[in-house]
Amino acid sequence: MAITINTPKLRNYLLLGGGCYIVFMLIGIPASLVAGYLLGNTQANPTFKLQNLRGSIWQGEAQEAWLGRSKLGSLTWGLNSAGLLVGNLDLDLHLLGQNNIQGNGNLALGLGGKLALQNVEARLPAEQLNGLFGGFPVNISGNLLGKITALEIKKDALFRGKGRVVWQQAALRAPYSIELGDVLVEMEPQNNNSKITITDQNEQGQLKINVKLDIQASGKYRIEGTLAPRVADQPKLQEFLAFIGRPDSAGNYWISRSGQLAGW
Repeated sequence: MAITINTPKLRNYLLLGGGCYIVFMLIGIPASLVAGYLLGNTQANPTFKLQNLRGSIWQGEAQEAWLGRSKLGSLTWGLNSAGLLVGNLDLDLHLLGQNNIQGNGNLALGLGGKLALQNVEARLPAEQLNGLFGGFPVNISGNLLGKITALEIKKDALFRGKGRVVWQQAALRAPYSIELGDVLVEMEPQNNNSKITITDQNEQGQLKINVKLDIQASGKYRIEGTLAPRVADQPKLQEFLAFIGRPDSAGNYWISRSGQLAGW
């Protein structure tokens, strides 16, 4: 007796069975492994930490998310199964904390180490960043409202992004007290690189700010621009600016620095 095999139908059954197997495997992967994959060794790189994890790779929660020494709140995620079809670990993220901290967006990790962020929106007090200054006596205040429309990062290949952050009621509280008004930070793509422009938005702060930062896919960066007192005869402000150098004939203090992103 001859047996006829319906090849297309068999292929469909195999794909369905393989897909179900992958789904069941993913459901069982604990949240701690997700954090380990995304963040690596948090002791070696303690900038961002997740604690008190529960759930799975499919859907989970970190009850405590930390940025340096600042507690942000709880971070939840959900896995988009469609991303698996193209080899991405695709997560929808939602952050909620006290003091009006909130954020949401999409993070995808692709084959070859590519990281992509899309439609990320966040709001947090600027004071939450004070723990990131590496022991320097710097203290800032205000509120940060940001949106990253798209950001693609891959070592030695991509650092391309588009987004904007508004630092409302920006102020430096230490080592000097300087009112900055509202500061606008805009990022635009340039081929595989990014250009970031920093300006004082409403011209109400004590400083005129016009700074540009170029970041290359290789991790090299260059920052150039000027800072200048908006009103003359501000001894404390001029003392602060003296660390940059001497002003030109127009009263502008020029900034010119270059370097390599840490860990790149």
